Amino acid sequence: MPDPNCSLPKVTLETLYNRIIDGRCGPSPLKSTSMTMSHIREQSCIRTGKHPLKRPLEDFEDLYYALLAKVQDMYGDLRLRVNNSFIAPEVVLYKYGPNIKMLCTILKQYWTILNDPSFVMALDSAVRRSRIKYMHADIIDRFNAKIITKKDADELAADLYADHQDVSGLAWIGDWPPAMINTRLQEKYRVLLRADKQ
Repeated sequence: MPDPNCSLPKVTLETLYNRIIDGRCGPSPLKSTSMTMSHIREQSCIRTGKHPLKRPLEDFEDLYYALLAKVQDMYGDLRLRVNNSFIAPEVVLYKYGPNIKMLCTILKQYWTILNDPSFVMALDSAVRRSRIKYMHADIIDRFNAKIITKKDADELAADLYADHQDVSGLAWIGDWPPAMINTRLQEKYRVLLRADKQ
């Protein structure tokens, strides 16, 4: 049941898909406590003119998490219903459509594809590169704001690129329940969605 005190939209697979289609960017991958609401509002207005198929792979990170949660949720729900005899595996979902058993097979295939090591490694690598790019831009911003010296900026950048494998990539959420994945996404987008509303 939705919280009556919260009027922010839920972060769902559909919400994230629509943001991609609309050319909207997700929240910054940097966890900054110094971001002001005006900076977040400015970020929420950023749009890319690129068609979704031309956007960088890292733009799909959160959509990937939401898709994993949806597949896992649907499969778990169907298994629960079949195992407790609420529905028979032979029940057809819609005219000329698959039956429950076929849908479960399709969902298992999707899960296998979404967790294929080559696919996950490519997305993980793209997410790491994006985070490094954001961190490098943050170093430059701090230097330009005279918060750090040129020497400090050079050392930070050198360390950043030397230790790029230490930069976090995809979150390992394969064993998380769907509700936990969705809560993580809701928290990540909470401030950005609030800025979108204003």
